[in-house]
Amino acid sequence: MRETSQPAPGLLADVYREAGRQGDAVLSLHITSKLSGTYNSAVLAQAMVKDEVHVEVFDSLAGSGALGFMAWEARQMSLAGAGLEEILNRLRAIRERILIFLTLKDLKFAQMSGRVNALQYAVASLLDVKPIVGLHEGALDVQGRVRSRKRALQHLLDLVAEKVGQAPINFAVIHARAAEEAADLLQQAQQRFTLKQTFIAPLCTSVAANLGPGTIGVVAYRV
Repeated sequence: MRETSQPAPGLLADVYREAGRQGDAVLSLHITSKLSGTYNSAVLAQAMVKDEVHVEVFDSLAGSGALGFMAWEARQMSLAGAGLEEILNRLRAIRERILIFLTLKDLKFAQMSGRVNALQYAVASLLDVKPIVGLHEGALDVQGRVRSRKRALQHLLDLVAEKVGQAPINFAVIHARAAEEAADLLQQAQQRFTLKQTFIAPLCTSVAANLGPGTIGVVAYRV
């Protein structure tokens, strides 16, 4: 089993104090609380500094790609003069719309994982296929099974198309040591969708540690 560790509340509390020392409110965005304990550490840290700094802790119910978009939009809104509550409302809207689909290259890492309960059936009975995994309400869930790597990657785009149709979207590719495939998948998406903001980023550690190298996924939402 692969293990990850969240930061201690005391460490986060020090970060909050430093970030808010000029009297600014602090917005603390985090990976889904259903896959990591970091959000809970942040809530404890928030309580530790409640008389010193105004901290808002936000559970993205998602991972690295979604957090990237949320942080970017929050920053753009802040620069445009938006208040904290307006920014939080936008983050909630993104959280509701966000689509995250992944496929694994090698099932042995999921087999060793004790965290990804939704994958147990796939690991036990379908070792010869590539599962398609979705992040739904902050937790991983098997959404389908495809016979080859090429078809699995294509299916990720098909799932996005089913949800967004022809609407303009923000789109990211996330991966664990699969940079070339990630770049190719983004290129395919650019030919297929109307993309606004795009990027490629590493898969968040808490997920990559359990799903293994070669895992690749897509993050998308209507703008």
